[in-house]
Amino acid sequence: MGDGTFLTRDPTTGRVAHVTKENESDHAERFEARLEQEAPRERAAATSTVHVLRQGLPLCGFSTEVPANWPPGHTWTHEDDCEHVTCPECLKLLS
Repeated sequence: MGDGTFLTRDPTTGRVAHVTKENESDHAERFEARLEQEAPRERAAATSTVHVLRQGLPLCGFSTEVPANWPPGHTWTHEDDCEHVTCPECLKLLS
């Protein structure tokens, strides 16, 4: 837009917002706050070990607990959805 305004998506509501010089800093602050909230979740997802769940327990046997009691950084997927598995032991046992 030639008048110094632009459209952007509000990170807190997902709605398109008309940004002017007067409200630009408000939008920037919301965007930064949203990034700070999402970054830890994205890092955790990128660094978690994904196990195969068979009969309620990890196929590799790293734990005898149900997933709700697993330590942070460990998640699971069903045996029929193995493309997301990252645990080397689970992958060995699947092949």
